[in-house]
Amino acid sequence: MPSFGSLGPSFPVTDSQLISIPYGKVPIQTGMNWVDSDNETYRPTHAAPPGAKRRRDLLLDELTGLPDWLSMKVHLDVAVRNAANAGPRPALIVLDVDGFSVFTERHGARVADRLLRTLATRVRALVDGRGCAYRTGADRIAIILDQVQLGAAVETAESAAALAARPLDCDGGPVTASACAALVMLGERRRADEVVRDVDLTMYRAKSEGPASVAVYSDQLDSWATTDRADKRRLIAETERLRAEIEKIRESGATDLDDRPASGETFKTDHARLFKRLQRSGDVYSLLVIRSDGSDVVDDSTAPDVDEEKVSPSDRHDGLYRTVRRAVRQGDQVYDLCDGRFAVLLTGAQGHAAVLAAERVRAAVERSPGTASGDLYNHGSGDQRESSVTVAAVEAGFRHESSRDVFDEANALLTSAEEAGPNRVVWPRRSRQETNESS
Repeated sequence: MPSFGSLGPSFPVTDSQLISIPYGKVPIQTGMNWVDSDNETYRPTHAAPPGAKRRRDLLLDELTGLPDWLSMKVHLDVAVRNAANAGPRPALIVLDVDGFSVFTERHGARVADRLLRTLATRVRALVDGRGCAYRTGADRIAIILDQVQLGAAVETAESAAALAARPLDCDGGPVTASACAALVMLGERRRADEVVRDVDLTMYRAKSEGPASVAVYSDQLDSWATTDRADKRRLIAETERLRAEIEKIRESGATDLDDRPASGETFKTDHARLFKRLQRSGDVYSLLVIRSDGSDVVDDSTAPDVDEEKVSPSDRHDGLYRTVRRAVRQGDQVYDLCDGRFAVLLTGAQGHAAVLAAERVRAAVERSPGTASGDLYNHGSGDQRESSVTVAAVEAGFRHESSRDVFDEANALLTSAEEAGPNRVVWPRRSRQETNESS
């Protein structure tokens, strides 16, 4: 800690009073008296000499007028050494404004400074006669309470956090902010730096619980912080590993990661969300379920010279996906249901639009030779294999009790279409008849 002995044996405490202290001592105020780090008491005496106010301001924060971090540190040193292990004892509360940088960007530096000055005034009034408030950081205010019970300290911490939420009148209208509070009861530690570490850890917990949270230090916080930070380190390491693998795949050109079908689990989630929207607000949608017919017949006399071992089921599956992807609208999501099946959710599409979309998919696959892989065979040559799919189109409606009912109806249509043969579009015939009758 730097020495303030150069200020001389007469240290100003107000514009009209000073105290006489030895060189190298830094006083702090406790009630009407002043003490130094050795717990020696000093009382104000005669009038201060010229220039005293300027020297006194060296220990005050210029913006808020509160004592600064150095003053708080000296007070905390004394409080830590004299604190009892139980019962009424000093307490340290730190108030940290939530998202202060965002608040400053949104409202400007002038409003942010006004927020800090107003908050400092409110906090000083809150603890007047029971402790002292300090500005210890850009958006932090610390409070050292005198002898208090835990319950009273918690109430003060909650009240201090609530002060930040009170509206602040500005030219453009009232603005609001919030602040988290961290509380540490003194007495268990015998060093001020350990108490500061405890309050920082407590603030870390309060911030993790959300804006305007109040946290009280306990021994369990140490193990919680260790576990939480270890989990975050593992998550960061795993994220970096995955990023490296993805970058390696991109550089190798092995696949286009921006053009992959969504999973079946994602389909269930998205489908359920669309069905709830249908029930809530009547937003229509339709479902396509596409099944590869798997009836490719290879005639050795007409098949191109392709090594069958190089045309894997995965290649055929990916080729079918790419064909389906090109046939549907750009905003429609294609889902991989495995076993040669895909699903497409058509938002805003009624039954007739879904049938037309299904027909586009069927025709696109029919025109795409060789298991719809496209890239594996020479398009335009006469030696090409034929591929086909059966597509079920279902408009979701209030006759369905759940998204599962819509999906089951599409699967039932695919099953019934097996007898009719491959390469076709199927949809609920009852709906078509009703449509014809109404027209």
